[in-house]
Amino acid sequence: MYCRCNLCGKTADWLVLFNYKGKTYAAARCHECVNKPEPQLNNKEHYNRIPLWYGSWAFDATSDSPPYLSCVEVLARLSPDVILLPNSFEETD
Repeated sequence: MYCRCNLCGKTADWLVLFNYKGKTYAAARCHECVNKPEPQLNNKEHYNRIPLWYGSWAFDATSDSPPYLSCVEVLARLSPDVILLPNSFEETD
């Protein structure tokens, strides 16, 4: 249910934003992979990190929230001009 790291499949702690060819892309990362480049974008380095848990500076806390955000919740909160990169570890319905 929670976002999975794009590189290893563990529960993601961060959403990492990449700027590539004038567009902004996002990929989920665990704490171990957060500083690794994104192979889908020709190994460009990250330039911004957004925490993927409720109560962080990026996402508001609610009383009955799980600690981490789901992929659907992340998509709903992203700016419409941010492209979420495909993740082979996410379940598809």
